[in-house]
Amino acid sequence: MATGDYAKKPKRSNNLPLPQKSGGGHAGNDAPSLWCGPGRAANWRVTTRFVAEIPKPENDDVEPHPQSGVTYILVNPEIVKASTNLAESEEGCLSVPGWRGLVDRPEWVEIKAQNLQGRPLKLKVDDLLARIFIHELDHLNGVLYVDHIRDREKLWQPQDEENEVEEAVAA
Repeated sequence: MATGDYAKKPKRSNNLPLPQKSGGGHAGNDAPSLWCGPGRAANWRVTTRFVAEIPKPENDDVEPHPQSGVTYILVNPEIVKASTNLAESEEGCLSVPGWRGLVDRPEWVEIKAQNLQGRPLKLKVDDLLARIFIHELDHLNGVLYVDHIRDREKLWQPQDEENEVEEAVAA
């Protein structure tokens, strides 16, 4: 995806095979929901929403992220502006269990949405929170983080600590 394309609806853009999914769903995302108001079918609306939060650390010895502890609920979110500077960072997802990848994302984004009462809101988020918002918005558009990875070497299955210990003992 080109640098300025984050304000547009993303599409699957690589030729990498998707890792096999084994269950799981879209974490932190209420799948698009369909509901209707009173009256005819013309009143049917599709709404999309997601909930995002950077949790506070459980251990008091760990410095909390500056944006932690706030819960964001965004209805019909849309990226209206994005940084042209991209930052590469590791991502994973419950929709692609057992896989991790390095993904380029804008350093910040401006998002317009509505709150649960239907009032418009506009947010500018950066750093980890921007990455989370973009990741969840991608889900609403049918895109997974692996769709942004063009180099197969940037997608891997991490070894868990137990397997690493067993391999070290066997060697």
